[in-house]
Amino acid sequence: MPIWLDDFLWTYQNVVYALGVNGLLGLSMYVVLSVGQLSLGQAAFMGLGAYSSALLTLKLHLPFAIALPASTIAPVLFALAIGTPTLRLSGVYLAIATIGLG
Repeated sequence: MPIWLDDFLWTYQNVVYALGVNGLLGLSMYVVLSVGQLSLGQAAFMGLGAYSSALLTLKLHLPFAIALPASTIAPVLFALAIGTPTLRLSGVYLAIATIGLG
């Protein structure tokens, strides 16, 4: 395989991954906005999950298949800690409470 084709396929694969991740983030924003709420914390939870997955694979040398499910624990705990006090908020007040996360 020529070197330029290998570089092209690697770049194309990264673009497709980035589109998928950003598409999921946009879908999560759409679901929340379609029910009439304005929450800006989805990006923070997604970033925390990605950061914990990177730490588990790079620092602790866990395989990715184990690190991916394990990295969901940190965002879930953070969401419970943030979500419990903001459970009764709605509209602009929910946006103000979650804007500090993003």
